[in-house]
Amino acid sequence: MLKIAIKGIDNQWFLDDVKKDEYECFLVTGPENDGGLPMRCYVKRGTRFERAVKQAKGVPTSSRPEETHILRGVARTRRQMVVEVVEKE
Repeated sequence: MLKIAIKGIDNQWFLDDVKKDEYECFLVTGPENDGGLPMRCYVKRGTRFERAVKQAKGVPTSSRPEETHILRGVARTRRQMVVEVVEKE
């Protein structure tokens, strides 16, 4: 489980076993938005969790996020996660 701020949808893809037509890719940062490296997450298309990601307020580059979310899923290599649950906090 991670507490994060959603930065927005991303178009890069680095997991070969996660299909682009089945998953949406998005970037997240820590809840403080302190300049750390973002994490790339993948959420199943057509789910309420994908809608939550698309409806989230993006994080401005240098300010604190307006909203945070909780992610649950499977962590992968190189700061990536296949997300199973997205909940607005």
